[in-house]
Amino acid sequence: WADKVETDNYDAARAYLSIRYDEKTAKAMVSKLRKTEVTKRRVNDVLRACDLPPLSTDDPGVRHALINVLEGEEVNPILVISLPVSGKSTEGARHVEIADGYHRASLVYAVDPNATVKVVLADWP
Repeated sequence: WADKVETDNYDAARAYLSIRYDEKTAKAMVSKLRKTEVTKRRVNDVLRACDLPPLSTDDPGVRHALINVLEGEEVNPILVISLPVSGKSTEGARHVEIADGYHRASLVYAVDPNATVKVVLADWP
C-alpha cells in the first residue's frame, strides 16, 4: 500500500463527488480528504459501512487494479467520506461512501475479505 494518495485519485474523487453533490461541495470535500491522514481499516468493514457489495473480479476496473498490482505498483489508499444523516431518529448516524477506490477495495476483498487496507476517512462537514 502506498503511504500517500496520488493526485489522480483526488481528481477521481472530485469527479465522482461532483455527480452526487454540487461542484463547490465536491471540491471542499476533496480538500478535506487531502488534509486527512491515512489510517487502516479492514476492507470488509469499509464496504459494509458504505453499504456496497464487492465488485466481481470480472469487473474491468477490478481487473485493471489487479494488473497494476501484478506490475508492482503500490495500491493507493481508498478515499472515504463520512456525512451526517439528518433526522431525529438517526441522530449521530453517518452515511459513508467511497469517493475513490471501490475497485481497489473490491480486489482486496476478493483476495482476503479480512485484509487491512489504507484509508483516508474524512468526516464532512
